[in-house]
Amino acid sequence: MAVAGRKTAKSKSVKAAPSRAAFLSDQLNRAYVADPWHGESLKQLLNGVTAAQAAAHPVKGAHSIWELVLHATAWVEIPLCRMDGETINEYTYEQDWPSPDGANEAGWKAALQRLDSAFAQAVNRVAKMSDAALDARIPGKDYSAEFQILGILQHTAYHAGQMGMLKKELK
Repeated sequence: MAVAGRKTAKSKSVKAAPSRAAFLSDQLNRAYVADPWHGESLKQLLNGVTAAQAAAHPVKGAHSIWELVLHATAWVEIPLCRMDGETINEYTYEQDWPSPDGANEAGWKAALQRLDSAFAQAVNRVAKMSDAALDARIPGKDYSAEFQILGILQHTAYHAGQMGMLKKELK
């Protein structure tokens, strides 16, 4: 059996597994800007979407791409606040589903910048977390920071799929 980081007769070198924090940070980065297993990252998917397209409702009763971007952003920001020790158990519909700031390019760019910022903060913060911090309970919740980070990943993939379908409907 090979030991991490040691050379054996059968292999040149065996790399040690990344830390949990490094792995989770990498997964957040992949989901947002890099190369996720499921296809395009969220940023790749949103590349080239105009404000008019983002504000459109091509599927009756469904949220727009812009609304989904704001919602996805909120659900990166809220977990970060919780990991900072804030007890956030109740939130308003407006916090969960913020309204777009007009259907103009400046507002759309601001929404995308906020999404960029939220994911950059998450990737950087998670990369620095210790195992104890990952195992720590979220204030007011019965789950850990790691569970919440996995939730960000699942939530992002779910809504990225919706945005991908809406983008196809717009073509």
